[in-house]
Amino acid sequence: MKRYISAFFLILFLFLLETAVLKRIFPSGVMPDLLLSATCIYALLYGRGPGMFAGVMSGLLIDIMFFDVIGINALIYLLIGYTCALFRKYYSKNDIVVPFIVLASADLVQLTLFYVFSYLLRGRLAFLSYLVNIIIPDLIYTAVFGMLIVLFAVWLDRKMYPVSDKPIEDEKQRKKEAEGMQ
Repeated sequence: MKRYISAFFLILFLFLLETAVLKRIFPSGVMPDLLLSATCIYALLYGRGPGMFAGVMSGLLIDIMFFDVIGINALIYLLIGYTCALFRKYYSKNDIVVPFIVLASADLVQLTLFYVFSYLLRGRLAFLSYLVNIIIPDLIYTAVFGMLIVLFAVWLDRKMYPVSDKPIEDEKQRKKEAEGMQ
């Protein structure tokens, strides 16, 4: 339950940071997607459930605040949270390469799906212009700023769940510890 509560407050904080502060720093409209980064990180750290929860929360916040149709971003972010959780087995908390690749790939997928749902279905076919002016700069910003969120999320995870508090998953290890105490 702590994971969902921390995800909610982190997403709310990142949403406020993105909408209030980053819009002033990046006036061109292309800026890092901090909510996508949070979705990917929660999926990598904790698995499908928290990743999909973070995705739905992020997408709903974006849909409610900025779009007429509610649900498109929530669906996209939900799918990204689910997909990023599949790469959890390749991730260790000391690794930086896997989160970087996952963040960049997730941003590319999110922006491409957003283009398909928002522009292509309406007959706007200027994908090359969208790629050069929106996707590539956004991908770079999200991957770089997302690494800062990765470092913060790993630090937060270590503070919230010290090694002694984490549940033991392996039954053999649990038996060894019980025998060692007797």
